[in-house]
Amino acid sequence: MARPREFDEEQALDRAMEVFWRKGYRNTSLDELLDAMGIQRGSFYNTFGSKRKTYLRALNRYADFMTEGGPYSELAQQKPGMPALFGLLKQYLASVTGDSLVKGCFFTHASKEHRGDDPEVKQAVLNGIARMKELIRESTEAAQREGQLPPDIDPDSTALLFMSVAWGLHVMAEAGVPLEDLMAAGSQLFGMSPSAP
Repeated sequence: MARPREFDEEQALDRAMEVFWRKGYRNTSLDELLDAMGIQRGSFYNTFGSKRKTYLRALNRYADFMTEGGPYSELAQQKPGMPALFGLLKQYLASVTGDSLVKGCFFTHASKEHRGDDPEVKQAVLNGIARMKELIRESTEAAQREGQLPPDIDPDSTALLFMSVAWGLHVMAEAGVPLEDLMAAGSQLFGMSPSAP
């Protein structure tokens, strides 16, 4: 008879995500991972399979976090439109700046670390981008209907542009550019004022 599992798998995965998010895949040793997850080696292999499989699951978990508890969750909960987009920009930039505990964007870190050399990592990141882009596209379309954005722009391309600017601002934040300057720059994307709601 199999012994009952003595740990919370979802909690262990969240802890693994935190380590990979902070240190990256290559810089995280198996011992560090096991210590953070609070499980033994045998339980780890039986449940998660390998460090690589855990990393891929952590990337998928991050997409859930971003839309259910992270910056994109606010966008999902607000009425679509320009205020929701501006709120997302503010929350995203706040999440990648600040004190030493701020880790930045896991997808950005993963993309820079792997640079497209791992098809499964690339696909996991692209899947997450697609989920986030859909939320932005909905607000872009709403802003068009309300006359806040030109009617002839393509919502899909505009959503991708928004994400590209946000990721670029993330890199600028890592370089030390102050949050208020990043907000002022990001606000120019749709002709938004830094004092917008």
